[in-house]
Amino acid sequence: MPPPYHETDSFVNYEYFIAHARARAAANLDETAFPEPESFRLDRPSGVQLGWGHGPHTCVGLHLAKLEMNALVRAMVPQVSAVETGEPGRLLNNTLQGISRLPARFVPS
Repeated sequence: MPPPYHETDSFVNYEYFIAHARARAAANLDETAFPEPESFRLDRPSGVQLGWGHGPHTCVGLHLAKLEMNALVRAMVPQVSAVETGEPGRLLNNTLQGISRLPARFVPS
């Protein structure tokens, strides 16, 4: 999934490589760095993706979001055997991209 903010004024007219990724449009989609880049994988190593930004452009909510997700997963693992998801609704926006809704069903253990 692409990062939530996409810049409409960034253009690369030639092949440009940054840390094994082709320009910013291809961030997190480099198959040599991310096997199956289009799939959601909880077992991926952390710290190598660019979805939270980088350097001075790092998301200010990064640490709170990671803390919240860690607490949620730790609380759910003993109680949930599976999470079944439906088709996500896409956020329609010229500046932001993301999911507006994601139907989910938690299967108890």
